[in-house]
Formats: sequence, C-alpha cells, structure tokens
Amino acid sequence: MKTLMQEKHFDYKMFVIIDRVTYLGISMHILLTGLFYWLGYTNLSLLNVGCTLAWIHGKNLNSQGRQTLAILFLSAEIILHTIAAVSVLGWESGFQFYLIGALIFNIFARKIQLREVFILIFVFMSIFIGLHVYTAMQTYFHDAWWLMDLMYYNNVIVSAVTMSLVSYSFKEASNDSETQIRNIANTDYLTGLLTRRSMSEKVEIDLRKCIENKQDSAVVMADIDFFKHINDTYGHASGDEVLKEVALCLKENLRHIDRVFRWGGEEFMIVLPNISKDDAKRVCEGLREDISRAIFSFSRTNENMDVDEINITMTFGIAQFNEENDTIEEVILKADKALYKGKETGRNRVVVSENESYVEVEKEQKQVFVSNLRLSGV
Repeated sequence: MKTLMQEKHFDYKMFVIIDRVTYLGISMHILLTGLFYWLGYTNLSLLNVGCTLAWIHGKNLNSQGRQTLAILFLSAEIILHTIAAVSVLGWESGFQFYLIGALIFNIFARKIQLREVFILIFVFMSIFIGLHVYTAMQTYFHDAWWLMDLMYYNNVIVSAVTMSLVSYSFKEASNDSETQIRNIANTDYLTGLLTRRSMSEKVEIDLRKCIENKQDSAVVMADIDFFKHINDTYGHASGDEVLKEVALCLKENLRHIDRVFRWGGEEFMIVLPNISKDDAKRVCEGLREDISRAIFSFSRTNENMDVDEINITMTFGIAQFNEENDTIEEVILKADKALYKGKETGRNRVVVSENESYVEVEKEQKQVFVSNLRLSGV
C-alpha cells in the first residue's frame, strides 16, 4: 500500500484550487517578509522567508499530482504561521482569520466525509479560540498602531479573497469537469463521432432555421453492408477498424455545418442542413463511391489465418426536412425506411424517400464488394 508521501493521484479540480491559492500565498509571504523586516520584526521576517519556500514546495507537490499531501503541508504552514504571527503581534493583527480561509481550503479541496468536516471545524476553531484566549491575557505594544489597523483589515480582505478564490475555482473546475464528462458521454469512443444520445433540440432548431429561410435540408441514415459477416469472419477488431475508417471518410467528406452521428452498431445518421435534394443525392453517392474504393486486408479467424483483401460498401437512405416533413422524428423514420428499402433491393446504393415511395439514385453498375461477403439469406 502506498503511503501518503508516495501518493500520486492527479485530481484536476483540486489542482486548479491549490494552484491558484499557492500564487496568492507566495505573493503574500514575500510582501510580509519585507513588511516585518521594515517594522523590525526580524524573526517574523525570517519566518516568512521559510513560509515562502514552503508554499513553493506545496506548489511543486501539487504539480506532481500529490494534492492531498500539498493541502496537508500548506495547512500546517498556515497554522504555524498564524500562531507565530498572532502570538507576536496580537489579536489586532488579524492573522487569525487565515485559519478560516485554511478551513474552507481544506473542505473544498479535499475529498472528505462529513465526519471529517466536523473534525476540521473543531481543530481550526479550537486554535482560533485558543489564540484569542492567549492574546487576551497578553499586553502588546506597537510603535505604529495605525499600521496594525491597516494590517488587520488587510488580513481580513486576504482571507475573504482566499475563500472567494477557492469557491470560484471549485465552481469553475466543476463546470469544466461536467463539460468534459458531457463531451465524453456524447462522443463515441471508437469513432469519435457524436452519439445518438447527443442529438438534442439544437439539431431540430438548426433544421427549422433552414425552413424559415426557405432552405431544404436532408437527414441520411447509412448502414455498413454485411457488417456482421465481417465480425464473424475476421473478428471484432477488424469490425472496429472498418467502423473507424468509415467514420473518418464521412467526417472528411462533409461540410463543417453537417453533423455525423454513430446511430448504433454499424448504422450512422447524417444531418445535412441547407441542401437541396439533388445535392444530398450527390453527396451520398460520393460517400458511397469513396467507401467502396477502400480496400481492407483482414486475417480470417480460422486455423490457417488466411488473409483476404475486401471492399466495404454502404447503403444510404435519404429523407428531406422541409415544410411537408417538419419533425425530426418523421424525417428519421422516412430515411430509415429508405435505407432498409436499399438493403432489400441489393445494398450498396442510395435510396431517396419521395412522396411515400422510394427511388434509387442512379449509379454505375459495378459490384465493388467481394463475393465472400455475400451470405446466403442475408
């Protein structure tokens, strides 16, 4: 089991919070080093030199991924510095308020249970109250009392800034993490395409804008032909390679305003805003031809490990999104029916949904997929 000194676990939210607080801590201790030296408190000046180095070390621990150790190290420094400063300068110096900032720092930056939160509150508040009791029994003399007032309010402000910075950094890091998680959830890990769940209202809003501007759009459902046979004959790794290559081809041959989704398995959905029916046909026919020209070399999953060179084909179904078909669900259904019509009539073709009928796009009559992909009854 790793000890605390050996811990190396990077936590982005904790890293952001600690990194920003350390900049503030280093700056404050450099300022206090000069201030205490000017006031004649040599010991406190030397202490702040050491504290500056401690904060630099804490920053390095954070950069190494040792966030928990960095927090414990910096919290110990804050406690020791607060005790020393308040003991020498008195309650009026305001250094005791750093304890509150350190408490918030610990609660936000560390992954702790509720019971541990109460323990931290007890420890920091005990030190806070203990310092107040101790300083109340002491008499402090300062040559510049006005400077003590200024230091008191400065320390109150620094503590408030620290708490605000910690809270803001936590919120910002949480938002970044949520965005990252959302992007991961909405992106297919294999192909890098958008997933079916990511198709939100924004897609329909974009399509409706086209209708408002008197522009047609198209929804395309596409499916890799004989994909199950590829998996069964050459293995799932070969099937994954096909999916990645097809996804790459789709992305590279579409406009920046078009959207490609991995709809499920070997099926894809393409949204083509602001495009005529004829242009949508040409786009899909171009995609079909590009994909059919790709050659894959796969080893069969048999004892001889025979190597085959095969072509992959796809079938496309197109439906228009316009004033007549103005719901995304209806258009997807029509595109899906056009796709399966293409499957039924031989695959490797583009079929368009037109007025409750399905019309195949004319193409050169050439068979580009290998006969060993033809399965009886498929």
